[in-house]
Amino acid sequence: MNIFRKKDPRQIKTEMARSLRVADLVFLGLGSMVGTGIFTITGIGAANYAGPSLVISIVIAAIAVGISALFYAEFASRLPANGGAYSYTYATLGEFPAWMVGWMIIMEFLIAISSVASGWGTYLKGLLANFNITLPTALNGTFDPNKGTYIDLLPVLVMVAVTALVLMNSKSVLRFNSFLVILKFSALALFIITGLFFIKTANWSNFMPYGIGQFYGGKTGMIAGASIMFFAFLGFESLSMTVDEAKEPHKTVPRGITLSLIIVTILYVVVTLVLTGI
Repeated sequence: MNIFRKKDPRQIKTEMARSLRVADLVFLGLGSMVGTGIFTITGIGAANYAGPSLVISIVIAAIAVGISALFYAEFASRLPANGGAYSYTYATLGEFPAWMVGWMIIMEFLIAISSVASGWGTYLKGLLANFNITLPTALNGTFDPNKGTYIDLLPVLVMVAVTALVLMNSKSVLRFNSFLVILKFSALALFIITGLFFIKTANWSNFMPYGIGQFYGGKTGMIAGASIMFFAFLGFESLSMTVDEAKEPHKTVPRGITLSLIIVTILYVVVTLVLTGI
């Protein structure tokens, strides 16, 4: 058995309808990247890691993500079928490396999705608390019998709801995703426009309160902020997996990845400037 045998994904015919355009992919990218990261990580990063210099941290993280995005875009143009790191590794390095990459992707998404679900679960709890609605202790925390908590129910329900949506056809999912993107951008636009009237430039005077930080193993500083903000960009790689449903994937996928990454970077920078300014 050859564990390094390769498979050309272009030889596999897909039954999926190619209906996604560049605008659809940009909205998908924005929906993947603009989420818990911009609503929570920017505040944590500014407060505990980098201060106002988190703006530079975001640019550093965006450059690192952009380099990865260029690789994905190049592969999408050369192998416009069965996208994703697993398929690209299978076609270039072989079956065993692809198997390892597949498990790494599973672990990546388990960590990323669980944190996002937990974040949205916390938002839901806060919303329900305004109406004096609280869940029983057993259903209101991660498994810890000593504290009487056995399952954090709301994040689980969020996961079930999202899974049900993903099982729908791609057009329906994209419509719902586009609706959520519009809602999120409306909330962020309201925050930015309102915040502009309350910015105090004195808050930026100590622009780098934690310093540059160490380039390896640092726990505070601008570089540590970049490592935290890298997490906020997770999701851009999911665009490469739409290659079987995109029109002219060798053109639309690279453009979708590049445009969505640029828009998200600008949005993160503006939100961080307003956040630290007020």
